[in-house]
Amino acid sequence: MKKRGGLYIVIATAILLELLSAFQYYNMRTMLEKELQGRALTELALKAVITKRVIEYTERSLKSHIREIRSNLRNPDSLANILTWNIKFHSSLRGAGVAFRPYYYQRKGRLFEPYTLRTDSGDIKALQIASKHFDYTRDGFYRDIQEKKDGGWVGPYDDKYLHQRLITFAEPIKEENTDDTVAVFGIDIDTCFLADTLNKHHLYPSSFDVLLSEDGRLIAGPSDPALKKNVEHVVNIINDSSWTKKMSDNKRSTIAEFEDLTNGDKCYVFYANFRGQPHWQIATVYYDKEVYGSLRQLRVNMLLMMLAAFAALGFIIWRYIHNDRKLQKTELKQERISSELRIAHSIQAKMLPTKWPPFPERNDLDIYGMLVPAREVGGDLFDFFIRDEKLFFCIGDVSGKGVPAAMVMAVTHSLFRSHTVHGNNPSHIMHILNETLCQGNDTNMFVTLFIGILDLPTGRLRYCNGFFE
Repeated sequence: MKKRGGLYIVIATAILLELLSAFQYYNMRTMLEKELQGRALTELALKAVITKRVIEYTERSLKSHIREIRSNLRNPDSLANILTWNIKFHSSLRGAGVAFRPYYYQRKGRLFEPYTLRTDSGDIKALQIASKHFDYTRDGFYRDIQEKKDGGWVGPYDDKYLHQRLITFAEPIKEENTDDTVAVFGIDIDTCFLADTLNKHHLYPSSFDVLLSEDGRLIAGPSDPALKKNVEHVVNIINDSSWTKKMSDNKRSTIAEFEDLTNGDKCYVFYANFRGQPHWQIATVYYDKEVYGSLRQLRVNMLLMMLAAFAALGFIIWRYIHNDRKLQKTELKQERISSELRIAHSIQAKMLPTKWPPFPERNDLDIYGMLVPAREVGGDLFDFFIRDEKLFFCIGDVSGKGVPAAMVMAVTHSLFRSHTVHGNNPSHIMHILNETLCQGNDTNMFVTLFIGILDLPTGRLRYCNGFFE
């Protein structure tokens, strides 16, 4: 019982240590989760500020030149210089153009759009991009402003002339003396610039940021082609109202979980809306293995140290269990032997006379016997019976004690019964028993035995007393 008590203490200690380790891991993970929300909000705010600066500069640049363009409507060839100044001093601006309504300048043809373009090398070129192959009236920024009759951000859209994805801030140009819209003035931002700006620096190597329009379309994302599917997946998650989401603890961003489509890693996306115009959305993505990887490694190291300690404890436990099992086996073996001995005792007892008085119908004879072995079984014996008005009886003792003596006793009892069925000579019966029991007796066990035959009518007793081995 003491050993088992010690074993239970060891097991309880091991369980308690593991529970404490799990509790500590849970608390540390909760702290990291809160810290991650704070970091995500800081990154969203920082990237939003950077994007807002580009937005504000673009809007100011356009508004500062719109009056000048309106004043030079009668001199269309001077518009190229105005447009050049619009994009000259900020590398985020890809181009600027004024798209006039069809046939506004008869001598210029049906379509006329002076445009200044910043090339990949950084040079600025003045172009007239309208042609029969490029009808800007079907393009994104012109069509949207014409429909809204007001200025604002248009896109993102794929520009058919530049073959690039653009986002444009545009306003209608109206004649000074009328309210007629004669052109649309727009400044283009290459979404690749926004993507590179957003994803230039990250807290974690695999993280990335995406920028979405008010209606949930992708404006900018990482340039890595391997992330294309995941970027599209993030956009779908943000736009999917049925996707499971939750608010951050500070209620300033929304959080959703998903699995990386390429490797199945768990990811978190944090996103929030811009304050003010435009109502764009910005999102940042973190990978679970990078956020909690160091904590998991610490957990593994702690588990390894605990396993080493548990290995030592396990050896102690094993010794306890091993010894306990040996003890249980020994107890079971002893119980089995005890049970077998009890059965043997019962069998041995039933071999001897058990009915008292044995001959109730006779008043000339009174017999009583009792056998009390020192152990469960022994070598003492007595027996009697009446045949032909003669009382045959024997009293004996086998050398030794226990099972061996009991076996010899059983054989002796059986031989006495079998050889007194017809024989009437005690000496002859003793001789036969001696010859039989001596065969194969390598243990040198012996029996002291008294055999008597009492003639009941005459009272004459014939007997033989001896021992054999």
